[in-house]
Amino acid sequence: MKFATFNWERGTYVGRVDEVAGVVECLRVGGELAEVEGVTALIGRELPDVTRRVPLSDVRFKAPVPRPHRNIFCVGKNYHAHAKE
Repeated sequence: MKFATFNWERGTYVGRVDEVAGVVECLRVGGELAEVEGVTALIGRELPDVTRRVPLSDVRFKAPVPRPHRNIFCVGKNYHAHAKE
C-alpha cells in the first residue's frame, strides 16, 4: 500500500495511491493536518474513510512529510555492501 501527500484543486490532501486503477483515494485528513503532517498524520490511528477518487494525472505529488519536526535520516538496505567497497 502506498500513501502520498499531494495537491489537487487548490488543496493539500493525504491519500492512498492505486497505480492499477490510476487514481489516488483521498483520505479524510483535515486540510491543515495534511499540509503540516503529510502521511505521518496516519500513524497510530485507523485508516480514515475515503472521500473521493482522483485520477493520478490530476494531482501534483508533494514530499510525503512536508515539514518534519526534526531531521530525517535514511540508510539504504544495501548500505553495508557499499561501505565494504
